[in-house]
Amino acid sequence: MSALQSELLELRQKYEHLQHERDSQQEHLGRMQAELFAVRNQIQRQSQFCASLGAVMGNLIWKASRLPVVIDMFLSGNKVGDLLNIVNGSLISFLETYESCIPGQCTDESQFIMSVCGIVTNIAAAPAGRQFLISSSNGKELLEQFCRVLAHIPLPSGNALKRLLLMALYNTSINENGLRFLQQQQYLLSAITQDLQINTTSELKLMSLRLLQSLTYDIPNKSVLNGILKEVSLEMLQPMTQSSEAELKNVVGDIIDNINKALKKYGKNASQGDNQIRAKCPGSCDEALVYRAPCMQRTNIHNESPNACPSSGRCTKSISYKRIA
Repeated sequence: MSALQSELLELRQKYEHLQHERDSQQEHLGRMQAELFAVRNQIQRQSQFCASLGAVMGNLIWKASRLPVVIDMFLSGNKVGDLLNIVNGSLISFLETYESCIPGQCTDESQFIMSVCGIVTNIAAAPAGRQFLISSSNGKELLEQFCRVLAHIPLPSGNALKRLLLMALYNTSINENGLRFLQQQQYLLSAITQDLQINTTSELKLMSLRLLQSLTYDIPNKSVLNGILKEVSLEMLQPMTQSSEAELKNVVGDIIDNINKALKKYGKNASQGDNQIRAKCPGSCDEALVYRAPCMQRTNIHNESPNACPSSGRCTKSISYKRIA
């Protein structure tokens, strides 16, 4: 009996020890949970601060990049390549997070991604800027990324972002090397075709057509022509020549002319429909014209294309997107 009591006492002591140890572990776990909660709150506040900081600084730099002298200052340093990497990674992450609907433009996340893409657009608006984009590996990777994501930007919430990317790509196409590079991007041609077939805004449709007009302006070989025709058919474009919008109608006519000229040049016969539009230079270009007119001739100086109209003598302008406060 005494042995049983001794064993019982020993078990009770072990139980009390284990219970005390459990209570200590519970207290420790509680402290750890409180610390984890505090760290999460701290990370959230830091994340919000970083997003706000990125939006503010991005918008300020975006506005400053409207000035050519600022672009020259950017390019004189050695951080533009790092900036392009940041834009590339941020754009991928942003679209993966908001693949179905982009948050409103008042949010810090949207303002940040819009501002950094706007900076790239304004870099491409300068001759030296677009030459940097097309001659650096970081620039080419970013341009390829722009081409790939165009078709995956959710609409209509992503209209403003798509507008920026189209502007950046158009600006790049003014450069001779930039044009050749973009003509090889099947993702871009596919995205343009998609925009022309879906119910989107008239502005985005016209911008897509303007970019296609630039891509077909000087088709260098049969391979590029076949790549264009694989995605863009004359049958798809022909009905647009009947549009009530004069500008869109003329641009489509120019694209058809460009393709037909390439078909004739590389030994294929193009069908000449009765409704085909032949755009002609009126002899005076509008003051606000920012796209290259089809009658303008390219130059080989520094691989750049100022392209003055042979009739009016006016030069085209690249697009420098201006952020309105």
